Amino acid sequence: MDKNKKNEKEDFIIFATADWDTPYWTNKQHMAREFSKHGHRVLYIESIGLRKPKVNSSSDWKRIFFRLLRGLSRPKNVDLRIWVLSPLVLPYSFKHIWIKEFNEWMMAWQIKRFTDKYKFINPYLWTYHPYILELNKRLKFKNKIIYHCVDDLSAIPGIDKKSFNFEEKKLLKKSNFVFVTNEQLKKNCSKYNKRIYYFPNVVDYEHFSLAYSKRKVPEDLKSIPKPRIVYMGAISEFKINFNLLHKLISKFYMYNFIFIGNEIEGQSNKIFKKITMLPNAHHLGYKPYLELPYYLNEMQIGLLPILKNKYTKSMSPMKFMEYIAAGLPVIFFGKNFLNENKISRKISFVNNTDDFLSAIKKHLIVGKITKKERLNIISDKTWRSRTSKILEIIQ
Repeated sequence: MDKNKKNEKEDFIIFATADWDTPYWTNKQHMAREFSKHGHRVLYIESIGLRKPKVNSSSDWKRIFFRLLRGLSRPKNVDLRIWVLSPLVLPYSFKHIWIKEFNEWMMAWQIKRFTDKYKFINPYLWTYHPYILELNKRLKFKNKIIYHCVDDLSAIPGIDKKSFNFEEKKLLKKSNFVFVTNEQLKKNCSKYNKRIYYFPNVVDYEHFSLAYSKRKVPEDLKSIPKPRIVYMGAISEFKINFNLLHKLISKFYMYNFIFIGNEIEGQSNKIFKKITMLPNAHHLGYKPYLELPYYLNEMQIGLLPILKNKYTKSMSPMKFMEYIAAGLPVIFFGKNFLNENKISRKISFVNNTDDFLSAIKKHLIVGKITKKERLNIISDKTWRSRTSKILEIIQ
């Protein structure tokens, strides 16, 4: 392939913080897919292991074992223009200079072998974590570095905050462009780079609007009476306010609370276990992405029980827009997102049980979000629209 042709699209290498086949897709996989749809080839590099593995976690050791096996294989072609590389690295290596050196050498060799074969010449380096600058010195690519900052990763339990912040500052200073999904992230990043672009999280509107299409009620919902209030997504103890949830679900026995998703790897939260034992709490487990609209169609309210902390202060939950696209009014715990998302009378922010009960009653009376309201709220906040704008900026 002659990359000197003017009509050739630039290639991307995406340094992700999630594996490609993780049950819950986030910005990383969606952006890879969108770049591909726009005609760009993508090498998607899975997580290098930012979090310290738990010694007593069988799921962590299992993940490390299978990662090492996958790392021995060549990058896998998962879509028309997308390849996935599982880097053969030891996780959480940033404090150990010799392990760090080995990881960088191994990753550079794996990447270079691929880029030489497929003629990726000076691809864009699109990253979700800061540990790429020393690696790029080995690769010697001379194209643009783009940092897509979608979370405050330093606030996640198990991550070496000191090392991460040090590397992130270096990356911010070196990045040609920085894209953020939250006003707090914009404030944090703008201290070290003036080329900050704020694009909040978006939604696959066509997919989640399928909630309005006619389809049989899922079997595991048939025995659960309405009204149903749903939380959908990964169940994480550093994102979800389990204490308040337990208090609310125990008190408001007349409403059924549905949980779609599983606890994150290595977590077994005692309060969530208590919640699932309540008669009006129903944990349905993980559901494939393709089935989610049909579950949301049977719900009356979408719930975002956000735990207020440093991490969630910089979070822009994708499921907020997914609820909207499916026509569900939304109840937030806390006010972290008040300034950015107070855009409809069908979105409520609560801090206590009285506010929560009032919000439920209001939303059940007013009903679901109409198509006109959905389109007004979502506007151009779709994956395709946002990606087109980003490509215009970086090109």
